[in-house]
Amino acid sequence: MVSAHFMRKALLIVFLFCCLPSAGAAVAKECHRYEPTVVQLTGVLLFRTFADANGNPERSPLLLLDEPICVEGEPNDTINRSEYDVIVIHLVVSPNEFDRLRILTGQRMVASGTFFHNHTAHHHASVLLMVRKFTDAVNKSR
Repeated sequence: MVSAHFMRKALLIVFLFCCLPSAGAAVAKECHRYEPTVVQLTGVLLFRTFADANGNPERSPLLLLDEPICVEGEPNDTINRSEYDVIVIHLVVSPNEFDRLRILTGQRMVASGTFFHNHTAHHHASVLLMVRKFTDAVNKSR
């Protein structure tokens, strides 16, 4: 199980990178492309409650990455813009997978899928991953 100290530290990092984009001093080592390219990411799964456009709470899964990444957009794409030093990814899963994903809260996991950029009040990070598959760190498939 993850210690309370680790969780406080992880939540602080999430806050800094979600709410203070200029706070990130890390440099992305790897640059990815938006959909349809499939990517695989590793990090710690956290859940955070946000307010939607109507002020209603919605719980969202976030992946705190092991390493910062960049996601390169196309020059004429008005939605999928380039993002640099990304450390938090909002995971998008089907309702059927949501409860199965929640079991991994606070654990290291691997997720694969395709990136897209935020464009609604339901998106709580600059970059989102439409999850195709996820596993825990010891490769127990979900």
